[in-house]
Amino acid sequence: MGEIIKSNKISLVAVILVSLTCVFFNFSNYPSNALSYDVFGYYLYLPQIFIYHDISVENYEQVQALIAEYKNTSSLYQLTMAPNGNWVMKYSMGMALLYLPFFLIGHVWALFSSYPADGFSFPYQASIVLAGMVYTILGFWFLRKLLLRYFSELVTTITLLVLFFGTNFFFHSSFHGQGTMTHNFLFAFYALILLESDNWYRKPELKYAIRLGFLCGLAILARPSEIICLLIPLFWGIHNLDSFKQKVNSLWDHKSHVVILGGILAFIGSFQVIYWLWVTGKPLYYSYGGNAGEGFEFFNPYTWEVLFSFRKGWLVYTPLMSLSIFGFCFLWQRQKQLFVPVLLFFLTNLYIVSSWSCWWYAESFSQRALIQSYAVLALPIGACMTYILSTKRFTQITTLILISGLIVLNLFQTWQMANSVLHPSRMTQKAYFAIFGQVDLPENYFDMLLVNRDFEGEEKMPEHIPFKSSIVYHNDFETSVDTFKYTANGFNGSQALLLQQPLERSPEFRKAYKELSENYFAWFRISVKVFPTISVAENPTQIVVCFEHNHYCYKYKAFDLYERHLELNNWNEVSFDYLSPEIRRGTDQLKVYVEHLGNQGVLLDDFKVEVFEEISPADLAD
Repeated sequence: MGEIIKSNKISLVAVILVSLTCVFFNFSNYPSNALSYDVFGYYLYLPQIFIYHDISVENYEQVQALIAEYKNTSSLYQLTMAPNGNWVMKYSMGMALLYLPFFLIGHVWALFSSYPADGFSFPYQASIVLAGMVYTILGFWFLRKLLLRYFSELVTTITLLVLFFGTNFFFHSSFHGQGTMTHNFLFAFYALILLESDNWYRKPELKYAIRLGFLCGLAILARPSEIICLLIPLFWGIHNLDSFKQKVNSLWDHKSHVVILGGILAFIGSFQVIYWLWVTGKPLYYSYGGNAGEGFEFFNPYTWEVLFSFRKGWLVYTPLMSLSIFGFCFLWQRQKQLFVPVLLFFLTNLYIVSSWSCWWYAESFSQRALIQSYAVLALPIGACMTYILSTKRFTQITTLILISGLIVLNLFQTWQMANSVLHPSRMTQKAYFAIFGQVDLPENYFDMLLVNRDFEGEEKMPEHIPFKSSIVYHNDFETSVDTFKYTANGFNGSQALLLQQPLERSPEFRKAYKELSENYFAWFRISVKVFPTISVAENPTQIVVCFEHNHYCYKYKAFDLYERHLELNNWNEVSFDYLSPEIRRGTDQLKVYVEHLGNQGVLLDDFKVEVFEEISPADLAD
């Protein structure tokens, strides 16, 4: 063993082990559709350009036909409509560029096989899965090269094994097609950015600046928030005032490198600008604007939830990454020139990740949005391991046993995640401890989880859960408003509201969520009395419900009255249930109104909104 360590081979063995494990589990846990959901959105540029020659998605029906054939997504959230009526890709095109060589492999494969060359058949899917494996392996290969410059062979080996087997990297690179997402691709890019930053710091040559330009440019194009990757080469080597002055002088002496690097960044960024100009007519376009329910909350980040919540807390589900946090102390002691860029990057990245309103990042294991940063955090982990291996034998053995135990825990929880024991988005503290160490689901497990918002079709309030209710809005239309028309034959009073014109609306109810409920979720039951004189299929009317953030709606629902069997020339009560979405801010307003779409009149009365809040066991006991 000693000869292997001295010959600089044991860390290579670690990379080989990671590579073989990644390949094995990708094949043994092969996805039913690798090009689905977010990946579908990243990838869609390629078939639209090279196969269908329709980057503007003018033939929307063709995309829908592909989805019907391959079941890529349950809703086409990957496209948003621009003000000019054109469809726009939600995600930037960087991942499509990273997929491109493998897409071409899949396309040639499909052309020379019996598979349809439609961009989504098996050869294309297999090629993109292959891409994920290749980028993962390259990431660990280049990270090893960097770590060996600053740490021993043994420390490098332990660090690489901890990053792969001891964190959520394992799941998100090797199971059910998760490796086709951005994280392991960007992990590889960060490993290279670190390596080239160190190269330029040691010997400022133009080739390193050019490489950094392409690496940073592609990383930013893949995920625009990765613009923080520029902090690494910019602050690399700075640890005090003298080193700061030296860095400024070096950048000035090699200002042509800076200009060329900036030019490469602009060149790569121009791809997206040209696309936006082509499709929207604007050089800059916020393609995430189609969903007001998600966005950055820079003044109210969810840092505590990101780190410590049982829903998706990074240090709860990936406790070994606490080595990176402790390691900053030892990084300052042993490698001061690395401390500032790594700490600055980590804090900025954590702030950005925590500021996204969907801070749990949908269905995933632990905090997947932090995975690409593991290449950077390998440096404080290496510093921490260097310190641990310098302590007394008892401390070394005890710490390594603890690390091994946490690796085993991660492997087991990865199995739980892959086998639907650990829920990917609705975990709670109660559910966490109920399944801890378990291979089967306990009784009433789903009642321990956060509320299920994944409804297909009409939402219905569960009957087995106790709720307390209150009426928060009731309009009997007895008080006339000049802008509305009324009739004298009301259901329960002297008059009713008359809607006659297409797109005519009732008075609307709106109120901030924090004034309706203090709970994480609430159910709303909207009811109204309707008096139809002709079939509602011929004279449609709908109840509209949504939440509004900065005057833009999210979770918009329109309940059509023709879905109910209504008796003509008589009063009918119609009601619908509506579950609150993930509320972005407590000030977001619930908005409810009735909208008439037909040409004939319809009468409305007793328009109500009722809120239902779950009763806690403590309240039931009282």
